[in-house]
Amino acid sequence: MKKPKTKKRYENIAPDKPLTVKEKAFCLEYVKTKNATQSAITAGYSPRTAHAIGNRLVCLKPNTREYIQEVLSRYFDRLDFDSFDVLQRIGYIAMCDPDKLTPIRGGRVVIPETDTLPKDVKALFAGAHERISERGDIMVEVKQHDQMAALKMLCQYYGILDKTRRAKQAPLIEQKQAIQAVLDGSKTPINAALELELQGIPLPETLRILVSKSAESEDDFDDGNIIIPTPEEMDARRKERLKEIEGQRDSFLPERQQEVRDMKAEMGKKNQEFSGDTDGEAKS
Repeated sequence: MKKPKTKKRYENIAPDKPLTVKEKAFCLEYVKTKNATQSAITAGYSPRTAHAIGNRLVCLKPNTREYIQEVLSRYFDRLDFDSFDVLQRIGYIAMCDPDKLTPIRGGRVVIPETDTLPKDVKALFAGAHERISERGDIMVEVKQHDQMAALKMLCQYYGILDKTRRAKQAPLIEQKQAIQAVLDGSKTPINAALELELQGIPLPETLRILVSKSAESEDDFDDGNIIIPTPEEMDARRKERLKEIEGQRDSFLPERQQEVRDMKAEMGKKNQEFSGDTDGEAKS
């Protein structure tokens, strides 16, 4: 007869079956360390089998799992705090003014009495210790909790960073939707551009190109039917455009050369005037 698999075998154990002394010791240690192998060794199990036994007690045996949860609940009840207390302390650390903890008066740091500190400043305070400097002076170092880490926790809890990111991405999403609507044919480029303008969203370059092409091709529409140009017309348009580009290229270089010559002539005049002024001052 085959033995049932390990998981099923332990699922059949009655939850109310009493735990052994070793199992209880393991549960108490596991609550402290969260290390199943080390907890099994501390409870008295063999180091050779501690890893397997620890995982088995934590993951498979229902009565040990329940006992661990029971110990944890008793522990938190004894601490007498809830999630609001944790959130309030993180808020104190994040928003406290550090100047209240270590104020500077007359160019020197003043260390106040910790008994007189308010709640938010006490939450920021992380301890202090003395050390002797090289000159033999007693130096006091005041430590404080990481305020940026506390701010990050608050932002994650309230989703502030996600809201800011969504607010920044909203215009991009609207732009993408407008371009997709034009490509799908559900909107004309002009209508899509007008909708973005009404929302105060800048027009993307792609939509600008589509609007300009739509304006240029208005003459190609007749009663809602698109007139497709013939290959001869397309070739004529291409040659005309190439001719314009060549004309711009031919006129560009002479114009720039003339500008350079004019600038040199102007600089020569200013140099002559300047040298004449300096000569006159030397003679005088």
